[in-house]
Amino acid sequence: MFLKAFNKLIRSKFDSFYQNKNAILKGTDVKGNVFYEKEVNGKKRRYFEPLNNKDEYSPVELDIEWESWLRNKRENPPSKEEIKNRINETLIIKKRVELLNKKQIKKENESQGSFPKYSDFK
Repeated sequence: MFLKAFNKLIRSKFDSFYQNKNAILKGTDVKGNVFYEKEVNGKKRRYFEPLNNKDEYSPVELDIEWESWLRNKRENPPSKEEIKNRINETLIIKKRVELLNKKQIKKENESQGSFPKYSDFK
């Protein structure tokens, strides 16, 4: 049992070392994930190494921009300014949604009374 776990640990470290050989570091994200690119058989291969991957099968949340780069949807890796702008835009939209929700709740509360009001019965 111990030998099997030890072999798996050694193999994963060796694979990680071999995988990064001749790879070009393209950047890191805010969470500390590291992104690489290398050419294999004439094709660009893009991949990342998560900062804290305790479980081999645990999901890692990536920024939209980095994920699109990994999937070859974009040629160049994202810049820090691009990601920062998207985060700021997302925060602005969330604040606007909260404001609209508050206005809607206030409007609904004002329109409700103990009895319905009709314009022809004043």
